[in-house]
Amino acid sequence: MKSEKRQGTFEQYWAALERAAFKRAPTKGKVAKPNKLGPSSKERRSSALMETKMPEAKVKQWLNRFSWLEQFHPGPLMAETYMTPGQITPERLANETGRSLEETKEILDGRRDVTAEIAESIKRRFGWPAKRLLDWQRDYDEAVVRWYREFMADAAPYLVAQRCSEFKKTRKMLKKEVARFKKLALARLRSRAS
Repeated sequence: MKSEKRQGTFEQYWAALERAAFKRAPTKGKVAKPNKLGPSSKERRSSALMETKMPEAKVKQWLNRFSWLEQFHPGPLMAETYMTPGQITPERLANETGRSLEETKEILDGRRDVTAEIAESIKRRFGWPAKRLLDWQRDYDEAVVRWYREFMADAAPYLVAQRCSEFKKTRKMLKKEVARFKKLALARLRSRAS
């Protein structure tokens, strides 16, 4: 009894996911009649589930948006705003702040975040405002989070479709395994009985 209830709940869960992913209206127990002019709703749903990969053009568009964001990382902004006018080299910045040259270059290239400790040491040595560096870092982090949320919202239908197709494959495989196990168990019982 409990397993039937759980299975019904699970099926309802997947149907809700599919509806959310493909913006279909919920069916109220009635099966839609096939459209004589086009494919049936079941065929449309299965073809929609087949599209589990985000189109290449869409992926490039999202990656371009992210690379555009990278120019607003506090490291390149710091290099452009403070280091270039003052003719400060990365080596000098590393030596005076007590950081390794590699870490300093990672910050300036936008591969490492500016922390409060780094901002304070830069303020002490060069007099650059630490609050501005930290504000740039905060703004950059917020922009990355916004980008990620928008990307995931756009990618969600493909991810759900991918999960649904994986679930169907796993279900088929499990059915085959159960059938094979039953055959083996029956063969063992027959051999013990004889």
